[in-house]
Amino acid sequence: MRSHPLQIQVEYPPRNTTVQVPSGLNGRVSAGKELRLTCVTDAYPAADPFSWLHGSSSQTPLSHYRHIGGGSTMTIEKVQRADEGCYVCSPSNSIGMDFSGPQCFKVQYAPTNIQLSMVHKVREGRTFTIRCDVSSFPPSSLTLFRETGSSPEYEVSNSNKIGVHNNVLVYTTKAAEQHAGRYKCVASNSEGRATSEQRELEVQLSDESSLLRQESARAVF
Repeated sequence: MRSHPLQIQVEYPPRNTTVQVPSGLNGRVSAGKELRLTCVTDAYPAADPFSWLHGSSSQTPLSHYRHIGGGSTMTIEKVQRADEGCYVCSPSNSIGMDFSGPQCFKVQYAPTNIQLSMVHKVREGRTFTIRCDVSSFPPSSLTLFRETGSSPEYEVSNSNKIGVHNNVLVYTTKAAEQHAGRYKCVASNSEGRATSEQRELEVQLSDESSLLRQESARAVF
C-alpha cells in the first residue's frame, strides 16, 4: 500500500521588508508633489496589517518614530516641508512582525522668508555690512542689486566683497558716495524665486567731501 505525499506549509513572519519608492526620486521630493511609498515583504500567511512610521532622521531611534497610517501603500498627495524625514514600514501577520530600514527624503522648496538687513545711514569712509538671509532647499543663488534715481539697476554681487554660503549673502565694504541707493536681494533655486523688500542706504559725506562738492558747485557758476 503506497502512502500519499503529505504537503506541509510552513508559516513564517514577515521578512526581507523594504520600502519601494518611485524611480528617479533620489532622496528628494518637491513640495506640493505626490509621494507614494509601497511596502514589500515576504510572509506566510500574507502580511496584514501594515503600519507606517515617520521619524525626523535616520539617526532617530525607532522608538521615537510616530505612527502615521496603515496599508501596504502610503500616499502623501501634496508633500509639505513637515513631511521631510525617514519612513519605516512595519508589516505583521499571525506569526510575527518586521521592520523595514528607513527610507529618507529631503523636501525641495522655493525660497521663502527672504530678509535684507542693513543700516539706514552710514558715514562716508565707515565700514558697513548688508546681509541677505533666505530659507530654501536646495540652497538658493543670492544676488544683491542697487539702484538710484539717476542710474539703472546694478548687480552688486559682481563685487569681490560679496560672500554667499548656505542661503546667506554678506556684503561688507567702506562707504562711499556711490554706495547710496535702494538695495534688494533676489533668491532663486530649482523650485522658484523670491525678492526681498527694497531698503535704502544714505551715505553721509565727510566734511572734506562736502567742501569739495561745494567748491565744485561754485566753480560751475
